[in-house]
Parts: sequence; structure tokens; C-alpha cells
Amino acid sequence: MAKRRASRRNVSSLQQIQAAQAALRARLASIGTVPSGEGRPIEAMEGVQDAVAMDLHVEARRVLLTRLAALAKAEERLQDGGYGVCETCGEAIPVRRLEVLPEAPQCVACAEAAEARGLASAGSAASRRHLLLSAA
Repeated sequence: MAKRRASRRNVSSLQQIQAAQAALRARLASIGTVPSGEGRPIEAMEGVQDAVAMDLHVEARRVLLTRLAALAKAEERLQDGGYGVCETCGEAIPVRRLEVLPEAPQCVACAEAAEARGLASAGSAASRRHLLLSAA
């Protein structure tokens, strides 16, 4: 009985991971490649706006590609039997967390501790990146 429940949960998790991957691929396709300002006159302010737009575009693609890679790793963990187990402490990751963030490799406590260490050591650049990623 428990084995059947685990099997159903794995199928559900796999479907959730694949749905998230499909949604991210669709978002990537919708934003396309890096926009080009070639072929039109650029005044100073337009140049600044184009540079900012390109930076945002590149960062959005990077975030989406990073999440796709994390989802692929989650799919591998699911196939290997390690899905839903925190890679840091070995405890079970709550199902609710996996429903919200199917690629989560860590439980909340370990993820928060890692983030606190990373933000403290990396300084303001990491803080800005964290704010950007949390807004995305």
C-alpha cells in the first residue's frame, strides 16, 4: 500500500516537474533571443534604454535557463530515488514545498541557511541578485 502511494506521488511529481519545464520553455520561446537595436538611429536616451532592456532580457533568460537546469536535476533525482530528500541534511523535503518549488534540492531550513551564508559572504551583488530573482 505504501509502495503504491509512493509510486503515485512519483508520477505526480514527474508530471509537476515536466509541466514546470514546459512552462519555462514556453516563456523562453516568448522572449526569444537578445533584442538588437541595429538598423535604427539611436539617440543617447534610447541607447541607455536599449542597454537596460538588453540587460533585463539577458538576465530573464539566465534565470529561466537556470531553473530549467534545476528541474532537469530534480527529474534525475526522481528517477534515482533521491527526489524529496534534502541534499544537505538528508531529511524529507515537505510535500508542500515540492508542490510550490518542484526543483527544490533542500528543505526550507537548509535552503535558508545556505542563502544566509551566501548573502553574507557575497555582499551587495548577491543581495541585488536575490531581489531580482525573488521579483521574477
